[in-house]
Amino acid sequence: MLYSCIIIDDEPFSVNILKKYCQKHSNLKILATFTSSTEALTFLKKNSTDLIFLDIMMPGINGFQLLDHLNFTPQIILTSSSTEFAFTAYQYHIEEYLKKPISYPRFEEAIKSILLKNKPVIPKEVDFMFIKSHGIFYKLQKSDILYLESTGDYVQYCTKLEKYAVLTTLKNMEEKIDPSFFIKVHRSFLVNFHHISNFKDNMVYIGNTGIPVSKTFKSQLLHKMNSLV
Repeated sequence: MLYSCIIIDDEPFSVNILKKYCQKHSNLKILATFTSSTEALTFLKKNSTDLIFLDIMMPGINGFQLLDHLNFTPQIILTSSSTEFAFTAYQYHIEEYLKKPISYPRFEEAIKSILLKNKPVIPKEVDFMFIKSHGIFYKLQKSDILYLESTGDYVQYCTKLEKYAVLTTLKNMEEKIDPSFFIKVHRSFLVNFHHISNFKDNMVYIGNTGIPVSKTFKSQLLHKMNSLV
């Protein structure tokens, strides 16, 4: 993830150090640098940024006062030669605080922390589903479902131990079912690919149960099988 950032510090030397560190980091893009907090605030009233490296004690308005004037909430890394502002930083919900002189390892540690906090959460793949059969909701593990069969107005969910009739269409279930588990082999059948034992003579077998494979879906099934050869 690329973070836009600006540097605000009244000490040119500190600005140059931070700029040098940022340029080493592939996740950071410097939009601007400022040695005046007033000029920085003018910029921030018209522009947004993901991250601000912010000195605390500066002529004019200090770092905390600048934050009070922002109309958006960027990530903040405070920089200071003193640690006396740690409690105030906590009140502003700022977790990264770099004490000057800033070493590159400490800078890198702070950036990694910021990136980790904002790393997108990938939802865990759900391995079960609920179905409603004759007014009762049943929780089924996807891995336990052998195949789905369309029978009139119902779709049968077939497991090793039970069959559950759900008032729906196979087309409707095809749009909702997990494609990593199920594949359509016939206009009346969706099978759990993981339970296929063999395929021959236009019939796919799940255990001893043979399920017809139509010409329409045969190539799709073969393609998936060949991809695992």
